[in-house]
Amino acid sequence: MLYLASVLLSCPNEWLKTLSLFVVPIMIALYSCESYSWFNSAYLIRQIEAKAGSSIVPGKSVGALRISDTYDRVIEIVGRKKEDEEYHYTDPCMYTEIHSLDLEKHANGLFIYLKEGRVFQIESATPRYATVEGITADSSVDFLRSKYSRLQSYVLLGSGGKLVGGRDLIYLVDKSKGIAFELYYNRKLGKRLVSKVSVFEPNTEYLPEGCIARPRSLRKISPQDIH
Repeated sequence: MLYLASVLLSCPNEWLKTLSLFVVPIMIALYSCESYSWFNSAYLIRQIEAKAGSSIVPGKSVGALRISDTYDRVIEIVGRKKEDEEYHYTDPCMYTEIHSLDLEKHANGLFIYLKEGRVFQIESATPRYATVEGITADSSVDFLRSKYSRLQSYVLLGSGGKLVGGRDLIYLVDKSKGIAFELYYNRKLGKRLVSKVSVFEPNTEYLPEGCIARPRSLRKISPQDIH
């Protein structure tokens, strides 16, 4: 388009030169609009890609990590920091746990659980990742319930400790979607907040922290029992 404008301006015909005085500014304006549109589209694409990279998708993924990823794929994505931890358990459950800290966000980061070399559960304990509705670490229970109406409530008996507010952990689970929310008790605020968002294969058993070992046990409760 700019090339055509330059041709018009260099044309020896006086009539064309006169015409170019009106046409060229319009062409330049159109070119500018096209350039802005392209720039704006490129910016939106980058924003969408960034959003996708930090999204929690029920039953599927947390960021680039996906359910059924291999061990090698997990390491390729999260890397190996000296602060990260890896555990291999055999009793009462046989599985591997990879804990990838989020130092930038000063958060617990990701807990990735593998069985037979494949990811079966991912837990996010960092504000870096969020569901499409905006649910992330430290979201309120009211906000959570406003977005998910079919959650079943459970208490993990024997899980209460100082780090989680001195009360047993509560889990709100949507088994059909493959998503669960861990709730800790915030003593300062006097209420429950989300501590982790977990994804797992839909319509399978959800296991807090990948396994429930005695003396802990998971018991279903009514929503009114959450306090």
